[in-house]
Amino acid sequence: MGARDGVRAVQVKLSRAHEYLNRDEDAKALQEVNEALDIDPDFLAAQLFRESIVIGFAERGESLPSPPLAA
Repeated sequence: MGARDGVRAVQVKLSRAHEYLNRDEDAKALQEVNEALDIDPDFLAAQLFRESIVIGFAERGESLPSPPLAA
């Protein structure tokens, strides 16, 4: 995957994460952000976005969802 394709893929993942958050589907949002970070672990916006989702789980007293198992 080229650099431009990687950036685009991360942007798509983060956009989907925002959509999930708007529908109160935080676990799915977190999954999308984690997938974005799999593509680019150094993407600061994704790191901060993940942190904000994790804080939301903690504030509600919820455990983080387990990552899906690989098929």
